Amino acid sequence: MIPKGLKTHKVTASALRFRAAPNGRVKALLFRGDRVFIRESYVGSPWVKVVVVGKSRSGIPHETRGWVYRAYLKR
Repeated sequence: MIPKGLKTHKVTASALRFRAAPNGRVKALLFRGDRVFIRESYVGSPWVKVVVVGKSRSGIPHETRGWVYRAYLKR
């Protein structure tokens, strides 16, 4: 569940690989404008564990968890 009141991030890449693990298999794609909530991040790592907010443009269901490269997200 996504905590209420926390800020989400928007995908800025035209297509961003949504992965099962950092540098792992690609589960689906997120597209520019899709929203995610950062669930976990680690100092020094470019990877963040995210939760999809709402249904993504590619059909990833709300609250699906996966990993993305942080550089392609903005508040």
